[in-house]
Amino acid sequence: MIINILRLRIICVAIFVFAGFNLLAGEKADSLPDNLWKRSANLADKVLNLMAYETRCYTFAAYPMLGYSDRTGFEVGLMPVMKFNSAKGDSCSYNRPSTVAPSFQVSSKGMYEADVDVAIFTANNWSINAKLQFLYLPDTFYGLGNNSKTGPFTSFDSYKYSAVGEVLRGVNERLFLGIQWDAGYYEFASISNPVDNPSVWLDGGVTGAKGGWCNGIGPIVRFD
Repeated sequence: MIINILRLRIICVAIFVFAGFNLLAGEKADSLPDNLWKRSANLADKVLNLMAYETRCYTFAAYPMLGYSDRTGFEVGLMPVMKFNSAKGDSCSYNRPSTVAPSFQVSSKGMYEADVDVAIFTANNWSINAKLQFLYLPDTFYGLGNNSKTGPFTSFDSYKYSAVGEVLRGVNERLFLGIQWDAGYYEFASISNPVDNPSVWLDGGVTGAKGGWCNGIGPIVRFD
């Protein structure tokens, strides 16, 4: 189950608000657009620097998250990010830092989600990219077909556990070969069929309505 969500950082909203007040206080109207972008960019850099702790080996930062969609409502969350500098240093023309980024979100419609994104690059050209996710989402199912969006629907609670990733070996600094996998387990609970059409969900023979595993694995070739 894929959720396409527009996620906006709270700090971006604050940046534009503060920059706008600053500009309106002392700039001419015909110069507002250019100065707004310039000052917003400078203020964004300063805010990001304040939120980050950097050493020679790693950088740590934590960012607030804000988003909205019709399906989930308003979302708020936090995303800490740990970046580790490349083990190859300046000896490699294609330095790739490793990152670990967990995130936690809740929404006004009862959704909660926990993710961990990992991207690891080793000194001997191995690469590991993975995402672990737990998602709880109160959801609705309208049946199949173009005319079902306004018809009766089934409400249910969805639990998703997934692990998506890949392990790659670099043939050189740009070409990688490896294996990619996608493993997911789904549970559905609190299923409430409409009284006037109880066949929308389980009785309708919908594939996957009882949940279970959905897995895949295969080779991958990547040019970076």
